[in-house]
Amino acid sequence: MSLPKDDAAVLSARWTEGVLLKRDVFSTVERGRFRDDSGEVEGVLRRLDQVPLWSYPLARHLFARERRALALARDLNVGFFSRFERGHPFVRLKLAMSLDARTAPASGGQAWISGEAARADVQVWRARSGAVLTGAGTVRTDDPRLDVRLAYGSWVRQPLRVLLDPMLTCATGAKIFHGTGALVFAASDAPVRSQDAARVERLPRAAGGLDLRAAMRRLAELEINELLVECGPRLAGSFILSNLVDEFVLYMAPSLLGADAAPLMHVSGLGPPGSLPAFEFKDVQRIGDDLRLILIPKKP
Repeated sequence: MSLPKDDAAVLSARWTEGVLLKRDVFSTVERGRFRDDSGEVEGVLRRLDQVPLWSYPLARHLFARERRALALARDLNVGFFSRFERGHPFVRLKLAMSLDARTAPASGGQAWISGEAARADVQVWRARSGAVLTGAGTVRTDDPRLDVRLAYGSWVRQPLRVLLDPMLTCATGAKIFHGTGALVFAASDAPVRSQDAARVERLPRAAGGLDLRAAMRRLAELEINELLVECGPRLAGSFILSNLVDEFVLYMAPSLLGADAAPLMHVSGLGPPGSLPAFEFKDVQRIGDDLRLILIPKKP
C-alpha cells in the first residue's frame, strides 16, 4: 500500500511486519540542500515510523497535519528560509501612492501621501525586518530616519539602516546616520571620505547604479533575514526588474497628485508584451482611509 504523492511532500513505505519502517520525507525543506538543525523533519519521520499500515487513514491525517505545520513554520520564517536556500534576504518592497499612481507632488519637498493609520502600519513592517534599505535620492529629498517608532516595551530592536549611495553624495548629518549609525553601500570608484556613525562598504556597479544582487548577498552574510525596501521610483524599478522583490506592500491613498507628480516607479515598457514582471494579489485591506495591497510575484 502506498500513500499519495503531491508537490508538497512524498512519503514512500514498504511492508515490514506491519510498520512503516522505510520512509523518505521531502518537505518544503530538502534535506540534501538544507541542514535540519532543529530536528523538525526528523521528528516527523520518527512519528510516522510508528504508524501501522493498517491505520492508513491515521497516517494520512498525521502527515497532512505535519505538512500544514511545516508550511506555517515556513511562512513565519520566510526570511530564514530565503537566506539559507537562496543566499539573500526575503525582500519586501513598500511604496505609497495616490489614486493616479503618483508618489510625490510636482512642487517637491516632503509630503505625506498615506494617512496616519497606514504610516503606523509601516512601523510594524519595519519592526519585523532585520534591515531597512533606501537610496540616496530618498535621503536627499525626504531625509528619513527609517527607524522603528513603536512603543512595545522598554527596549525596541532597531533594524539595520542600509543606504545605497554609489558616489557618497548624502550629507553626513542626514537623519539616517543618527543613533546607532547605518551601513552605506558605495561604488568601488566612489571618493574616500569620512562618514559619521556609518560604515562604508564597496560594491561593483551595475546598469543604473550598484549591483543589487551583490548587496543582497552581503546582507545575507550579515544574517539579515527580512529586508524592507523604502525608496524612490528609480530604485523601486531596479528591484522589480531584477526580480528581487518577494512581496510588494503598496498603500493607496484616496487622493490625486496630478500628471506632473513623481511616478510610482521607473520601469521601461519597451520590451515585448509580458516581458515585465507580473504580480498577483495576496491580501487587500483597508487601513484607516487608505488601502493596503500586498502582492507577490506571479508564478509562471
